[in-house]
Amino acid sequence: MTDSVLTSNSEAYALISDIFLTGLLGPVQARVRTIPRLREVLVLDTDDELAAEHETMFGFNVYPFASLFLESDGMLGGETTQQIRAFASRSGIDVESDKNAPDHIATELRILERLAKNDPPKEGSIAEFIDQHLFSWLPAFVVAVREESNDFYSEVADLMLEHIVDHRRSIPAQSYVREPEPEPEEHLLSDPNTGIHDIADFLTSPARCGFFLSRSTIAGIAQGSKLPHGFGGRSQMMMTSIRSASAYGGLDLVICAIHDIIDRNRSAWETLSESGLKSAHIWSENWLTRLNHSSSTLEQMASAIRREESD
Repeated sequence: MTDSVLTSNSEAYALISDIFLTGLLGPVQARVRTIPRLREVLVLDTDDELAAEHETMFGFNVYPFASLFLESDGMLGGETTQQIRAFASRSGIDVESDKNAPDHIATELRILERLAKNDPPKEGSIAEFIDQHLFSWLPAFVVAVREESNDFYSEVADLMLEHIVDHRRSIPAQSYVREPEPEPEEHLLSDPNTGIHDIADFLTSPARCGFFLSRSTIAGIAQGSKLPHGFGGRSQMMMTSIRSASAYGGLDLVICAIHDIIDRNRSAWETLSESGLKSAHIWSENWLTRLNHSSSTLEQMASAIRREESD
């Protein structure tokens, strides 16, 4: 990790894991102060305020679970969770005693920490885990964190991804990711029965649309267009925002805001692809396909709503 006093990969992963798990409470804060890059964006409050900030970020807005980004149903405990659990078991790492699910970002970083702590480090296993279980979703997660406009957690997320890319580059191992089978395009609007709730479900499923919309991001999109967004879950809020935009003439502004989010996600995946790592390129192409399809879907949605309004 550049610009820090951390002396090993395992130490870096342990610290970032703790930050994502508990925020700036306890000894974590003292360790963060030793890292100039993080110290520069450190804003200190009371323990209660720091805990509330962390909960708002990762308990209410950006869910730090791989399953939420990779599973089309957005549910925990599915194939993604089982794959990580199987990898940990095969590597002799106990994740069952951890407080969080195996696919929580803090747990995934702990797995890397334990692999890096071996003497010598289990480089093949590290490369495999990064290729299969971190490059598969981290850029989308990092952008989702950035969208919350929290300088500290944005810097932590950027630092994490940069460190993982640098670490993987240092390991001269084969790629552990195969070219995926091409997924059929989801022609959502070709079905005459598709409603706004279906579109909202699509736009709040990262595995389908390619990006993550938190409650605060959806609220920000609506507020930027001076529209009501309602309450409830993310899909419900998105559905209310689309209906409001259609009713009050704010559709173009809402679509433009989502296109901007798509562009920021596209940039993150293109940056990962430029790392020169084959596994990074494969995952990037997969997510870029989803993002391009979402751009097309948004334009089709806007055209359909405009036709409906003119009839």
